[in-house]
Amino acid sequence: MHFNSRYKMNLNFSCQHLMMIRIDIASYKEIVITSIAAKNV
Repeated sequence: MHFNSRYKMNLNFSCQHLMMIRIDIASYKEIVITSIAAKNV
């Protein structure tokens, strides 16, 4: 029982971590796109 609850907590944490990584990648892409656009102007 205790192990199961700990596993669920870990799963929830890793899901939140993945979402944070996705947000980081999205913001990084936006920075790259805007910098490329700025160079082209």
